[in-house]
Amino acid sequence: MTITADWQRPSRLWWLYFYCLAGFAVLGAVPYVLVLLRSEQKHKMLIGAAAWVLNACDLVGLWCYIRSRPLGVAWLWRVFLALTVAQLAFAAYQFERVFMMVLPFESFFPVRGERVVSLVGLCSVLFAVPLLIALWRYAFRSPQLWQS
Repeated sequence: MTITADWQRPSRLWWLYFYCLAGFAVLGAVPYVLVLLRSEQKHKMLIGAAAWVLNACDLVGLWCYIRSRPLGVAWLWRVFLALTVAQLAFAAYQFERVFMMVLPFESFFPVRGERVVSLVGLCSVLFAVPLLIALWRYAFRSPQLWQS
């Protein structure tokens, strides 16, 4: 692998983001799996499993970006990026829809459970923006990794 002079390794702050994202993924997966294990709706379990596989692939892509290591081929990471953008757009839409259903327009308070869940969901989508930036840089702006 040849690294050009204008290329720079990602900042060490990416590692902090990686560990936070991985921790949140584990914390989010535990209650989700516990609910699904008691669920009678197997199709929701498959959709959830596909989402967690995509999230795991995103974490691997972030790890590869931080380590500046190629894994697979660039077009595969472009597909993962597109799927992640679609997943986050859908999640943002769903959380926004729930928020607007429970939002009394005359007052923001009292804070109800549904509103808290939707606000946390919207914040989690915003928290994923650096992930999108890293995956975009990894897939599209790291030609030195994909030259071999």
